[in-house]
Amino acid sequence: RAIEPGDRAAVLERMRELAAGAPTRMVAADVAFLPGARLLRFHAADMPTSIGGHEVLEELGRGGMGVVYKVLEPRAGEVRALKCIQSDGRDDPLRVQRFEREIRLHSSLHHPGIVRIFGWGREGDVLYLVMEFVDGTPLGRVVDRGEVTVKRALEIARGIASALEHAHEKGVVHRDLKPANVL
Repeated sequence: RAIEPGDRAAVLERMRELAAGAPTRMVAADVAFLPGARLLRFHAADMPTSIGGHEVLEELGRGGMGVVYKVLEPRAGEVRALKCIQSDGRDDPLRVQRFEREIRLHSSLHHPGIVRIFGWGREGDVLYLVMEFVDGTPLGRVVDRGEVTVKRALEIARGIASALEHAHEKGVVHRDLKPANVL
């Protein structure tokens, strides 16, 4: 069926239809609200359509604590990152306490090298954190491709050290610092 350019809801619905039945499917869209042709990854079996009023666009990644989605923040009309506890961890009170602690600690940090927190909440049994979306390449991938000069490596190290110093001054210790978590 024909979809009008800029009809975000219709495009996303069609993408989800295309992704149905496949564990992961790459779907291309070239529409007015997306800058050029973009590939969006959908996990049809477990990706929600919205969380806390935020429209889920794609899954960005999964870690030990949770899953991170790229979402559209409806009030601001901006793209954000939304992290929530993975479904297998929602029932574990210790994981919920750790996630709530992460939210409290992270929201006390204000530094250009640390993603900003815009809010948090709970929808049903899903606890989530809304953060600044940073469109970048993980440091590990950049290093693996040999794209980092000594001068650039020192600049990156200085930026990381500054962000860590700020966190430490607030009593926060990053327990999962690795190249995949630096953009």
